Amino acid sequence: ERAKTTLTAKSFDPAPASRAKALELLGRTAASADDIATVARGMVDDEPEVQLAAAAGIAESGDKRATPALLKALE
Repeated sequence: ERAKTTLTAKSFDPAPASRAKALELLGRTAASADDIATVARGMVDDEPEVQLAAAAGIAESGDKRATPALLKALE
């Protein structure tokens, strides 16, 4: 749980590389709808690096709740 809290906090970091890594890792370990929502938020980040990491994290989660976020990113 502590790791999730740290990753969620890092997903708001000013540095794009930090946000990207946090969202990718959070996606890999997503266990709740809140985790998926946090990672999905990265799909609309201003930085392409963060968007790609969020997409990778969501894809690796295998969570079907993430499908709408992935489809929206394709628009």
